[in-house]
Amino acid sequence: AKLALSGMQLHGWADLDVKDINVKEVSLSGGARVFKVSTEKAKPSAVALKSHAESQQTDIASKRIEEASMVFSNAGLGPRRLAFGGDWHIEAWGGTIIANLFDEVDRTMYAELGRLLARIHQMPTDWYEPIRKMLCERIPAQAILAEIPHGSHAWNGFALGLDNGMTFFGGVMDDEKARIGKDVFNYFVESGAFKAWIKADFFHPASELGKRVVTVHGDYKPNNVVKTEEGKVTAIDFDFTYVGLAAMDLAFCCHLWFTACGSSYAERFEFFEAYTKTCGLSGDEKEVRELMLDAEICKLGDWIGPFAFCGRDWTGPSAFAKENHPLMFRGSDTMPSGMEWLQLCADFVKTVRADTALRDEVIDKGLLNCIRSHDDWKINQFYDWENTVTVDVIKKKSEE
Repeated sequence: AKLALSGMQLHGWADLDVKDINVKEVSLSGGARVFKVSTEKAKPSAVALKSHAESQQTDIASKRIEEASMVFSNAGLGPRRLAFGGDWHIEAWGGTIIANLFDEVDRTMYAELGRLLARIHQMPTDWYEPIRKMLCERIPAQAILAEIPHGSHAWNGFALGLDNGMTFFGGVMDDEKARIGKDVFNYFVESGAFKAWIKADFFHPASELGKRVVTVHGDYKPNNVVKTEEGKVTAIDFDFTYVGLAAMDLAFCCHLWFTACGSSYAERFEFFEAYTKTCGLSGDEKEVRELMLDAEICKLGDWIGPFAFCGRDWTGPSAFAKENHPLMFRGSDTMPSGMEWLQLCADFVKTVRADTALRDEVIDKGLLNCIRSHDDWKINQFYDWENTVTVDVIKKKSEE
């Protein structure tokens, strides 16, 4: 409450006392702690205070989040920034979220959310260049990073924790999570999977829309979109925002929104059609379906895959070999290593793109649902993230 009062002195709260303030924590699964700070004695009546003090973030991550928030605010696609300090900022209270995580989304919102994402992808991208330079100077294997094009999928990983030198497992960060995350990241690098993942390009999009280098929200889903009292729809939560492939945002929507919510083909098509038209294309069925396929396949390049399978036989930190830690993505005798996983995915993508019937099935059902529906395929468990999404990987089809 004191921090909010100090930040809001120039925004109508100068005459308030701490006893006039109500504070409620509304943090979700991101790295920052978020508080709704409200009062009945001044305008605005509510603001959001976000603190990164306990998130174990480096100056790279803090700067990235700060710059991303400003870009969204300046474009009118995110909350207006009111005040900020070294590890906190205050912004206008955005409004009411469209839906809670994994809840069913109002059918009428799919097109609106597609248009909003398209507008986000039209925002400036030059804000990220200082961040990219910092990453290349500090992250291990920096010689590799210097060679990565701006449209690489790898920048997605840096937004999801690699800029801290640790993995991110969701929820509020603490010392134990930081220790585990740093050890996993180090093992990922030592295993060779880090370098192989950076250089892999088999899942890159084929469509021109998917290939564009844009400002990527990085966590675009209904509980990170709000509707203001005026009816305007804007985005919130820029902890994972970066500049990279447009298809990465779309891939996130496919796998941690559409699949989790059980979205129908008609709903998914409506989203992609609205996105395509807002980007200036005609939005005909061929264009839309091409982009839908890119989004489904692009998810295979997400950082979670290689992290999940850094190794079956753990020779890395003893904590992973001996402890049944709930945060650890563990391997087994039936699960591939990081290197094997990348090859498995490369073979699978080649098969999908060459097979018209399989390609149509992936578009119609969604990649994960398509895989699950084929019990005759020899499969390996991909990952189970927070017990919400389980992905089975086609191996037999790829080998054929």
